[in-house]
Amino acid sequence: MKFRFIHRRVNRPREILPIFVLVVFVSTFPLAGFAEVFNDYNGDGVSDLALYAPGWSPSWYIRSLDPWTLNPRTIVWNGNWSGGLVVNPVVAVGLGAIPSCVPVPGDYNGDGKCDGATYSSGAWAISYAGGSSGGSASWGTADMIPVPGDYDGDGKADLAVYQPSMGRWYIRTVSGTVLAYGVQWGTSTMIPVTGDYDGDGRSDFALYDRTTARWYIRPLSSGNPIAWALQWGGYGMVPVPGDYNGDGRSDLAMYQESSGRWYIRSLSSGNPIAWGVQWGYSGAVPVPGDYDGDGRYDLCVYDCVNSWWYVLKLLPNSAVLTYHDSVEAWGTASMMPVGVSGPFLTTPLVDLTQSRYSTAQLSATGGFAPYRFTAMSPLPAGLSLSPGGLIAGTTSIRSGAFWIRVSDSYGCTSISLMKIGTLQAQFP
Repeated sequence: MKFRFIHRRVNRPREILPIFVLVVFVSTFPLAGFAEVFNDYNGDGVSDLALYAPGWSPSWYIRSLDPWTLNPRTIVWNGNWSGGLVVNPVVAVGLGAIPSCVPVPGDYNGDGKCDGATYSSGAWAISYAGGSSGGSASWGTADMIPVPGDYDGDGKADLAVYQPSMGRWYIRTVSGTVLAYGVQWGTSTMIPVTGDYDGDGRSDFALYDRTTARWYIRPLSSGNPIAWALQWGGYGMVPVPGDYNGDGRSDLAMYQESSGRWYIRSLSSGNPIAWGVQWGYSGAVPVPGDYDGDGRYDLCVYDCVNSWWYVLKLLPNSAVLTYHDSVEAWGTASMMPVGVSGPFLTTPLVDLTQSRYSTAQLSATGGFAPYRFTAMSPLPAGLSLSPGGLIAGTTSIRSGAFWIRVSDSYGCTSISLMKIGTLQAQFP
């Protein structure tokens, strides 16, 4: 896999031909309010190209972009970390060893590097990128969404979860100090969009109501709202907050999946930073970050079908940082980019009994349940897929693969490649 990097100023992004597959991700834990650069696993001040392959043997794949030349360097391959730390991806205290794990990266020990971490139904597992041993913790329940951030301003990521059904927040430090327990801020129609919206070096309670396109933000230290029912967004858009103008504060940012357009507003000034900037297309996933180390978020999308990355420097002048060609790729169809969340298929492999009627239930995580499952390519002969995710039937194949689309209750979708393996029937 190779990259070709193009450095040139443009008035607008190159035209990108659309593909006819809709992929929409809800960014429920963007980690925008950190003092460190998001997805910076080697501490060079630049966001890295990070991918996570879920499943029973999950792995991380991370490439660093040199801050001066933007040349790619592989720093993690199949769960092997730089800095002397090698992590077995099957061990829970590391990269997550159950299919429902989702990546929740952050600087949990304050060394200036993003650490590999996963969350599943209240179980946290952390592997420190600097080489020291990680650990595990229990904080949260199955109905809570992970929203890690630096809520106390000590330079370390905290374990935080949001309970959509009750609108409550629960936060503790890695060392065990409880910062918030059952703090009520939100409703069941809102999703968390954590970031530092007032520039005090601490992550805030931030929510986006997808039914009204309104933002609700308050600091942990007080109940005074930073934003209350502030409208910015619309149908078919997902929030992608981050510091796009370099003022030290997270901005209100939205990405429209169908058109690939970005809409960004400065919360401090109220002025638009971007309005309808076209960078993406239907089938591309937004993964914003600081990919050139200038202290400003860039526009980035990832094509999860072709494994292509596109990065556009938004300010002070538009410039293309990465653009695909016929040999450029980083990732596979079974990987998800780190920094966006669900809905994701959490059963990438199912086993059926060969030549005998059998069933398997698919599952998903992220977004908002209930989920709907649709086959995007033909199923193996003899099998059917129900909207609820039940695969049933009799097949004689030994193995097979097909694309699955997962939709949540708000219509947000993702696609994943699912594999089927068959076991030989045991007859009496």
